[in-house]
Amino acid sequence: MNIVCQLRIRLLLNNSLSWLASNLTEVVGFSRSGTPDQGSKLKALAEVALLCSIARRFRKPNRNAAVARLRDEIAELLPIPLEGVEPFLTQLRLSLVLDACGLYNDGYRDRLAAAFAWEFSESEKWYTWNLAELRYYLDLFEVPHHIPQPADLYYYTLLHQQPDISTVTLDEAYELTHTIFAMSDFGRLSLVGIFKDRFAQNCDYVRMLLRQFIQEEEWDLVAELLACCACLRYTSEPIFALGWKSLERSQLPSGCISLRRVSRNDTSRWGESDVKIDYHATIVTSIAAILTLELT
Repeated sequence: MNIVCQLRIRLLLNNSLSWLASNLTEVVGFSRSGTPDQGSKLKALAEVALLCSIARRFRKPNRNAAVARLRDEIAELLPIPLEGVEPFLTQLRLSLVLDACGLYNDGYRDRLAAAFAWEFSESEKWYTWNLAELRYYLDLFEVPHHIPQPADLYYYTLLHQQPDISTVTLDEAYELTHTIFAMSDFGRLSLVGIFKDRFAQNCDYVRMLLRQFIQEEEWDLVAELLACCACLRYTSEPIFALGWKSLERSQLPSGCISLRRVSRNDTSRWGESDVKIDYHATIVTSIAAILTLELT
């Protein structure tokens, strides 16, 4: 990756982070007394918290003023304390938020473990989740489980099965990206040992998916696949640079990554953003940029 590409990705990252920091309250909008859509708001807060946790690994992103502001706002927007009877997914999202704020402790781990034991008492329930991702978060928060090792789970993943690219649904593509995130710990671990002699083939499959979703202008997935490329240290192919150029073109002057197909010549709509729609693509673009700049 040349210096010009690095500078463009860094500018895109700074603009994305600034937009998130300026709009986090609107994205999350927590009421401390609770709201009907509190679950979706906790989901948004957990996704921002994950971004901050990844940034914390690296000196430059961690010192970014927008990241520091995001952390402060997350702490301010923390929901009211849960009573320990909420579903596992709710407890997991809260754990991600607390961890980003440095507030996660043994008490919350015990509540998360209890929720997991209650909901997953039958092993069949595991398979309603992406098992690689479920195992990753259980290990992250030190919750006991009996889910097989990643090397064993790999043989049941979409990445190993590799269906025809034209038949892959959006949900399946997200499952694949999250599998790579989980198995590599967002690029901290090499997947060569798990993929073995199919490592190059798997990288090529990610490349083909990236090309497919660039053509379909699915910018949220393009960002996730670019993050996967960084986790795999697979960033030399021309399609990688094309993916970043596509995200750069989809970034509005405000800094968010717009999922709408808006022409730059359409001045009546250019510059507008729909916070509830655009925030997730902006988060994953920020994560992809951090991983690309720091890992490749």
